[in-house]
Amino acid sequence: MSDTSLLKSFTSSTWKGPLAIGILHLALSLAAFHGPQFPGGDDATYISLAKSLMQGHGYVDIWDPAMHPHTQYPPVFPLIVAGGLLAGLSPFAGLKLMMVFISATTVFVSCLWLRRVSSPAIALCAGLFIAISPELIRLGQIALSDVPFWLFAILSLLAWRRADNGVAESDGRMPVGWVIAATAATLAAYFTRSAGAPLLLATLIWLLIRRQPRAIAIVLGVSLPLILAWWYRGHAAGAGGYLGPFLSVDPYDPALGSVGVVDLLKRAFANSSTYAARQLSRLVFGNPLHGLEFGIPFVAAMIYGWAARLRKMSLPEIWFPFYVGLVLLWPVTWAGARFLLPIVPLIALYVAETIGAIAKKT
Repeated sequence: MSDTSLLKSFTSSTWKGPLAIGILHLALSLAAFHGPQFPGGDDATYISLAKSLMQGHGYVDIWDPAMHPHTQYPPVFPLIVAGGLLAGLSPFAGLKLMMVFISATTVFVSCLWLRRVSSPAIALCAGLFIAISPELIRLGQIALSDVPFWLFAILSLLAWRRADNGVAESDGRMPVGWVIAATAATLAAYFTRSAGAPLLLATLIWLLIRRQPRAIAIVLGVSLPLILAWWYRGHAAGAGGYLGPFLSVDPYDPALGSVGVVDLLKRAFANSSTYAARQLSRLVFGNPLHGLEFGIPFVAAMIYGWAARLRKMSLPEIWFPFYVGLVLLWPVTWAGARFLLPIVPLIALYVAETIGAIAKKT
């Protein structure tokens, strides 16, 4: 087979390119694999919750002598960690290796989504950006919920797209099977990280725009009992809920009180500057040294690509500003490239399509 035929086969297939890019990410991640798991912070919390579940104590803070119910982090990722530990993985290098394979799977699924929403060339370029990002390779080795959250979010986008495509094949309503599958993926994202709330809200708005009352009923019927049960559990335990630290002046010093509207606007401005000047550079180059001279054009390309897609607005275009808004309103001390992971495929798509549009005009 000639090189031209091989390239044509590679780009025309809906799965060969994504699979190759996922394998590339896996190879790079294994080559960069290093050291034990960080034995503190959120990593230790997830591992302790997993051990609590494994030892039959329930979903409690096992390090606490009183074993109070844990209410901060939803249970999906601790269940994944528990599965890894039950499979014989060590709490350190073993879990890191598990995360590497989850990360590679997520890159593969992200490329499948890119292949379905854009041209083969754009999907290839955007997928390669994701696969070789030094920051994504680094974050893909850490036992945190961000990569599984990204995986479930992109599975949700894929499933909802398939459900929407099924409208033309049925009576004008989304097929129930795909709606249930998409709802399950959306809820998996929500119960992996509470930051999945914007995805759930965007889904309901999109279904309303698409005039799909049956799908809305299914989403609400499945989601509300689970969300209310999780909320009631936290409320009964005296927890402040997800908005508690979110609305604190300093999440590590609750005594300072809560923020007001002006404080939130200042926080959004500070986070915008931080992400544009440092975190986007870290995402692309693996370091924060390129500053605003890189960040501002990158943000401009991203916004242009997003706006260009509003003419045929789909679920990702609704979710994107909701999620970015949430990230910008988080406490500045939490700012980090890892919070961009679930929308990295969208960022890559919008920037790649903008560059492609510029190339066509020159």
